[in-house]
Amino acid sequence: MPQDAGRSTGIVTTTRVTHASPAGNYAHTAERHWESDNDVEDYNADPDACDDIAEQLVLGNTGSKIKVIMGGGRKKFLPKDAIDPEGETSGRRKDDKNLIDTWINQKNLLGTNSYVWNRDQLFTVDTANTDYLLDVDNGGLETS
Repeated sequence: MPQDAGRSTGIVTTTRVTHASPAGNYAHTAERHWESDNDVEDYNADPDACDDIAEQLVLGNTGSKIKVIMGGGRKKFLPKDAIDPEGETSGRRKDDKNLIDTWINQKNLLGTNSYVWNRDQLFTVDTANTDYLLDVDNGGLETS
């Protein structure tokens, strides 16, 4: 694994970053649709017994070390009562975790980071002085 060799890793996708294809790089789950804790409950499983894919991306051993994350699926990271930055879509998480804020707080301790959610913001990122980048927009074939 590149991370084990001290190399930087990243995920860039046109779908949700929690979709089964990109998630295969950092998550282990019994069901490919367990993208948020709410999704785990939809399958009558216990989200306390199995971390969902978004949580594994932010808090997991492999996911938390990924330096560049770009794709869709923002609502999988936000609590149900949250309104996204565009003021439109509420989150999907029942556990009240805001995994975007968690990511930002963790990366602030490790170096400089940038969280963006649109094209204009992405173009303003100072890549020479950014150690971690999270670009999770509302795109990526968003479904529930």
